[in-house]
Amino acid sequence: PRKFIPAITIPLLQKQPAPCSHGNQIRDFLATTEIGSAFEALVSSNVEGPVNIASGQPVTLRQLANYIEELTEAKGLVEFGKMPSPIDEAPVIMASTERLNKEVGWFPKKTVLQHIAETVEWWRQNA
Repeated sequence: PRKFIPAITIPLLQKQPAPCSHGNQIRDFLATTEIGSAFEALVSSNVEGPVNIASGQPVTLRQLANYIEELTEAKGLVEFGKMPSPIDEAPVIMASTERLNKEVGWFPKKTVLQHIAETVEWWRQNA
């Protein structure tokens, strides 16, 4: 629950404020089911050497938080800037998926936002 998605989703489902940082950090989220699928494709291929496993769909934390607000019908309850960003936090964490896509032939089956919608629904049912 302390990770970004549940830390935003759970309070919003309860119609409570969800404090977070400025939200301008760029991240590359990938659902665990997609990670498993990518690994399976990679080990089944003849590709050798380092291959990044990522969605290739970078988004800002602000975009995700705003989308979760829409899904939970809790508009305006994300408190951007309420929490400081860690000093040592990288502003951008994303990977090149060129080898994964071109050489392995793997692409995510769903978009990041589709997975976020499923995750919000899971928290709605299980929180």
